[in-house]
Amino acid sequence: MKKELAIIGYGRFGRLASRHLKKDFRVLVHDPELRIRTESGVSRVSIEEAARKKLIVLAVPINKLRTVLKSLSPLLGPGTLVCDVCSVKEEPVRWMRSLLPRHTSVLGTHPLFGPDSASRSWRGKTIVLCPVRISGGRLRQVSRYLEKRGLTVRSMKPCREP
Repeated sequence: MKKELAIIGYGRFGRLASRHLKKDFRVLVHDPELRIRTESGVSRVSIEEAARKKLIVLAVPINKLRTVLKSLSPLLGPGTLVCDVCSVKEEPVRWMRSLLPRHTSVLGTHPLFGPDSASRSWRGKTIVLCPVRISGGRLRQVSRYLEKRGLTVRSMKPCREP
């Protein structure tokens, strides 16, 4: 049985991520826009159901991120890994660090590709991982998975240390 992964935000990047990740995960998506239809192999869930998953990808516009983090925070259990895919890192990382519970792992990511350039494949594309609050073992696990999917993985600090 496939592991479950929740994607919050089913816009262009959320769709791209779900299309590629559903090969290896049971993908569940939450989006407040009720008229959006999910593609085959992707299930729609409530924010509460999405928050119960151990791996959550935030694919929301940056101007919605703080609101989503505040909604998610009280719902997250220990051991959850929350990743974002915002195209900037300093503010999203600061918000995740301050708004998510300490028992939650946090990983900022910056895919250096988008829905058009990676529509068919991730092979040869680059993603930058910005560890915030994540164990070395879990970070290596994420890196290995992404590399197996054909991505070039780089690691950087997301911002100046506070």
